[in-house]
Amino acid sequence: MNCKRALLTALGVVVLSSPFSSYLAAQEPAGAVALEEIVVTARKRTETLIEVPVAVSVLSSADIEQRGVQSLQDVAMFTPGLTYFDAIQSQLGTPVIRGLSQTNLNSPDRNVAVFYGGVYLSNLNATNLEILDVDRIEIVKGPQSALYGRNAFNGAINYVPAAPTQNFRSTVTGTVGTDERYEAKLMVSGPISDTLRGRLALSYNTFDGSWKNAADRNNNLGGYETKNVSGVIDWQPTEALNFRLFGYHTDDTRDSSSAYFAPGYNCGPPGLPLSAICGEVPARSTLAANPDSLAFARKVTLASLDAGYDFGPVSLKAQVARYQADTENFSDYTLGANDGAGDVYSIVNLAAPTTILRTQAVPYFIGSGKGTTSTTSEELRLESRQDVQLRWALGVFNFKNDYNSLSRVVFDGRNLAVGEVPRDLFGFGLLPGGVAYTDPANNMFVAGNLEREDKQFAYFGSLEYDITDSVTVGGELRRDKEDRSQYSVPAGAASLQEGTFKYTSWRFHADYAFTPSQRFYASAAKGVISGYFNPTFDAVARLPVPADLQTYQPATNKTYELGWKAEWLDRRLSSEFSIFLIDYKGIQISATPPAPLIANLIQNLGGAEAKGFELALNYSVNEAWRLGMTYSYSPTEFDSGTPDPGVARYCGNAAGLAAGFCPSLTFRGALLPDVSGQSLPRAPEKLASAYASFAKALNGEWSMYARGDVSYTSSTAPLSIPFAEIPSRTLTNARIGLRRGPLDLALWGRNIFDKEYVTTTINQPPDTAPLRFLFNVSQGEKATFGLTATYAFGDQ
Repeated sequence: MNCKRALLTALGVVVLSSPFSSYLAAQEPAGAVALEEIVVTARKRTETLIEVPVAVSVLSSADIEQRGVQSLQDVAMFTPGLTYFDAIQSQLGTPVIRGLSQTNLNSPDRNVAVFYGGVYLSNLNATNLEILDVDRIEIVKGPQSALYGRNAFNGAINYVPAAPTQNFRSTVTGTVGTDERYEAKLMVSGPISDTLRGRLALSYNTFDGSWKNAADRNNNLGGYETKNVSGVIDWQPTEALNFRLFGYHTDDTRDSSSAYFAPGYNCGPPGLPLSAICGEVPARSTLAANPDSLAFARKVTLASLDAGYDFGPVSLKAQVARYQADTENFSDYTLGANDGAGDVYSIVNLAAPTTILRTQAVPYFIGSGKGTTSTTSEELRLESRQDVQLRWALGVFNFKNDYNSLSRVVFDGRNLAVGEVPRDLFGFGLLPGGVAYTDPANNMFVAGNLEREDKQFAYFGSLEYDITDSVTVGGELRRDKEDRSQYSVPAGAASLQEGTFKYTSWRFHADYAFTPSQRFYASAAKGVISGYFNPTFDAVARLPVPADLQTYQPATNKTYELGWKAEWLDRRLSSEFSIFLIDYKGIQISATPPAPLIANLIQNLGGAEAKGFELALNYSVNEAWRLGMTYSYSPTEFDSGTPDPGVARYCGNAAGLAAGFCPSLTFRGALLPDVSGQSLPRAPEKLASAYASFAKALNGEWSMYARGDVSYTSSTAPLSIPFAEIPSRTLTNARIGLRRGPLDLALWGRNIFDKEYVTTTINQPPDTAPLRFLFNVSQGEKATFGLTATYAFGDQ
């Protein structure tokens, strides 16, 4: 980490809290107003942001509206230390906090947990949901396993639904925009009886996408249609007893995203065949996808019931939650090759598969089929009052998750004679059902079908003690037991794999309130991400995998953090600063197995370290102006002696590793790439954002407002070897509006300078290119503009 930069940043914060801040206070402009006090529930209890001894970033409902936040990608743009990686037609959604990116993309678990209304979103294809009627979004950084469980390995993202109001209120919102964007939303909230309040929100959104589809001039790429409903009911029959029922449903269809396959390798060891892609990964101006492809369709339902009873000295709280996700996709594997016509194959007849009849472009589709995820969880927690010197909580948690992993492929044979098939790299065209001569979307070949089940039980506790009025110490401890299983449906019961994982996670902290408006904290925490299964059979060596290699173990993360949260100038200026060190051990890496096995297996190899800092500032200059910024620096590096066999193919292709092209080390008798000191893949080191907002009354009835937001993401390497680079990007959003009583009109733009940029890449083998794994490149949305009108009724 650049220590000078960290020290200079810390010095800047110190200066702001020094006597200089008193001078600023004396210069307070007329009409200056304080920043709103932010309340969070990051520790499963209500606290102000400055009181929480954890690094938490918050987007309020006003932030969500004014910044045009629509997805997790947008959340990441304005959150220091958070990026969002999404690929394979939006089916690989992965939040990354503080650079700890996912090294095992095949894992059913992620390093960051996402919750909506307290419900854990367990399906990776259904975490980036429509943001509907949300009060705030909390991004809690660092290991939160002791509170949230294993999937909060390096943080958690909480969508907190808006609560029912005491008085009637309602809003109607409509949007029209470029690229056939139409949106409508209705919200109604208020009392139902003296003890019952409710809130209901409905929305419908449709968008054609911002990228033209070279294969279909009538439809763009990246479009969607969503239908959504969210509701909350609060019932408080007595002062001591309360219930909250939350529900959410989305019916979501997404078109093919803006993506392409890199055309080929451009570098390699001297004198040997090209084996890698070097340099910046460019954004293309022309993209395509087969018009018949569908990125995915999903129906997701969330529900939770929270209950609490206050006995006086203690409170009993309980939650029952349910998550159901039904997903389906039918994607163009070639990412629009030959303007959507597909790659060119040698065409043969099944009756004479060695005789090539001709070459022809044939569309090739992949899909997950009709996948289902069903999750239930229960939590019971007994806790003390929060206004006493010694505070404690004890609880138990139960979780069950059933889901399937279905893989399907098909060639579109509608332009082939019956019996004709493409001769592809993997031989799918020669399989029965590999080619569909009619209706390929509903006649796909099932290449794999895994049924999976997770059962988890945990007990946990926390203790916090005020040593003095200014000093507090506390800790959290959790013990988890997981029973996980999977089996292949085609292979039957003989393929059943079962494993039990037990682990302990913890967090300890000490807090010091220098003044009521300046607080410091120090913390140490351990997070765990669970283990899972490797195949039982090596298809390349045609040998069974030994039992001890069929399972890989959990990885751990220990984070040490110092933080400073402060408010100055009568809360007109706020800052949050944290510095951290992360020790990541037992990384789950695809690695060479012991001989005579050949195919790579996920194994716990090596470790990594991340160290950096985060800063956020918000300043209410006066009644009209507000300014703010965020910055984070999170460099990562693999520990010494860490191999990454997964990148060996780029270090010499079929010729093997070449000295000088990739650093190497010997592991289990094999020469493998040595990634010691390299950054974790897809982990930008620097993130920044800034905003300025202005509001002014025009006359007795009308007022105007304007806002500009800029975000910056630094370059990053898509692999653990730094041959290629995803370029940095700077994006700008803007909004200007008028208000008159209950009416609000806003003209807005996203990516207003129409930046064409790459968001991420993963590596996949094109079906026509033996021994090559090329970049599947995803690109971000182009410039879009719109007009939004909102009308409010009732008590606002």
